[in-house]
Amino acid sequence: VFWPAQTIRGQLILFYSAAALFKANEGFLTPHFSCAPIYLVQLLEQNIPAALLTPSITWLATQSAPVIILATEAVIPLLLRLQPRYGVAFASLFHWVIAITPPPNDIASFGVQTLPRLLLLIPDLPAVAASIDTIFEPSTPSAVVVLMASLTCALQPITWVEFDCNVPVCGAMAAAVLLGLVKVRSTPDQQEVSASRDTPTLVLW
Repeated sequence: VFWPAQTIRGQLILFYSAAALFKANEGFLTPHFSCAPIYLVQLLEQNIPAALLTPSITWLATQSAPVIILATEAVIPLLLRLQPRYGVAFASLFHWVIAITPPPNDIASFGVQTLPRLLLLIPDLPAVAASIDTIFEPSTPSAVVVLMASLTCALQPITWVEFDCNVPVCGAMAAAVLLGLVKVRSTPDQQEVSASRDTPTLVLW
């Protein structure tokens, strides 16, 4: 077991719990004052055809956005505490969605800082290391990482006018974390998986 993992897990549980706690106030939960409706409406406007965004759907999104955001940030520490694997997957997707949010709410660097820590919380680190190894080879996992990085850039308008390296890196890292989780699920618990010690893997670690 990677010994700092429990410390990192405790830090992230505290961090996400604090993020949720600070949003549990009247200002954030009131749609007229909260930043949550702006955040959610930006995502809807960018990724959903305008014909589907009827006034009733838009109103529902703006009114429910504060509760949705608060619930999301409250669920992450709960899952990290009770079901770390699902918590890591949910948090990874959460950071990816933040990364593709249009300006001014795009914070791809947030995910770049947090996703490496989430990677270390996956229970079977040897399986994760083996999964990371395959990313540096001509293989399906490496194609998935490149595709995820490209998709993140395509969905983030900031890269259309001013390239931000955090955007593709966040997409690639989110893919790496999710691939690590899949690798763990497909690996028997008693099977020993050892990572190679080639230069790319050592640099990544």
